[in-house]
Amino acid sequence: MGVLTKIYCSYELKDPKKKLNPNDEIEGKFFLENQNKKDKKLKKAIVKIAEVYSEKVITKDADGNDVKNYYDRQVDRQNLEVTSKDTIKAGEKKEFDFKIKMPGNWSRKKKNKIKDWHMALIFMQKTGVVASLGADKDSAYYVLHVEANKRAPSFGDYEALKKKKKEK
Repeated sequence: MGVLTKIYCSYELKDPKKKLNPNDEIEGKFFLENQNKKDKKLKKAIVKIAEVYSEKVITKDADGNDVKNYYDRQVDRQNLEVTSKDTIKAGEKKEFDFKIKMPGNWSRKKKNKIKDWHMALIFMQKTGVVASLGADKDSAYYVLHVEANKRAPSFGDYEALKKKKKEK
């Protein structure tokens, strides 16, 4: 059984845009909170922009029948290390300013074997061999509002974007 860390990531975005375009900058604060009873040495804390999707993979079973499985995929497009080789004391909450630039281009994977394609801003930290995100699923994972998303963004007018697409 692996050792779980009680160091959690969270974020606060400064003036989040309703829609992001290539090369736009995202700015905010990245928080790390140590809920352990001991001080911990951080290897690094990272903010990244990634393409995230599920890909259908078809294999054959022993009888020659097709077996369809979906596997989660993540392609890191931008990485920003906000701190490394730092110590976070027991009960301490650290704050780091960050600014990261959107990739210069992207396009949704349009193959019929791809589903739930979206761009996400991910906050994570690494102590030793253990990496952690947030205390809950939304505290360190932000779905970015880009035109090709198949998932509702964490911020912005997704319904207006869907309506605009239908009008085209």
